[in-house]
Amino acid sequence: YAFSNPRPIDVSYGDVKLTASMTDKGGLVELADLVLKHGEQNVITGSIGVARHDFKEIQIRGDMTLNEFGTNVQPDVILDFRNEKTLVRGDVDAPKIHLRDFGQDTRLQKLISSLQADFAPVKDTSDEPEKPIDLSGFDLDLRIDLKSLKSHDTKLAEIKGLVELQNGHLTINNMKGKMSDGALTFDMDFNTSVSPSTLETA
Repeated sequence: YAFSNPRPIDVSYGDVKLTASMTDKGGLVELADLVLKHGEQNVITGSIGVARHDFKEIQIRGDMTLNEFGTNVQPDVILDFRNEKTLVRGDVDAPKIHLRDFGQDTRLQKLISSLQADFAPVKDTSDEPEKPIDLSGFDLDLRIDLKSLKSHDTKLAEIKGLVELQNGHLTINNMKGKMSDGALTFDMDFNTSVSPSTLETA
C-alpha cells in the first residue's frame, strides 16, 4: 500500500509538536516541510526520507536545521541489520555546525529535557559506582564532513574524516581540516573493549 499525494502530519505530545507533509511511495517514506516545535519555538526544521531495503537495511537521508543558531546536518546513512549488531554506515555532511546550538538552556536542550522528564527521568546515581563507557551495542562506519564549525560569530574550522566503531573500539582516522591559524590533522583511538579503556591521540 502506498500513496503518492502528500498527506499532512500533525502530532503533539505535551508542549512538543511535529508537523510535516508525508509521502509514501511504497518502501520510501518522505517527510517534507518538517517542523518540530517546543512550545511556540521552532527547534528543528527540514526534511527526511526513510527507505526500507528487504527488511535488512534502512536508509535515512535528511536535511535538518537547528533553528536557534543555524546548525545544518545532512545525513545519508544506512542502518544495516544483517548481522548480530546494527551497523550504521554512510555519510554525514554538515554545511554548518554552531556550538551554541548544543549548549545549556538552548531550544534543543529544553526539548530534550522535556522529553526526558516523561520518558527517561534522571535517577540519582551519586551512590552508585561509576560505570565504564560501553560502545559495544552497535558499529559505525561514517565519513564526516563539517564545512563550518562555528562558535558565536567565529568560524573555528573545516573538518573531514572517517569515524569507525567496531566491537567497542572507536577510531577517528585521517581527520583533516583548516583553522584560522593553519591546518588541522587528528587521529584518535578509543578502545572500550578492554578494561580499563584506553585513549590514544596523534
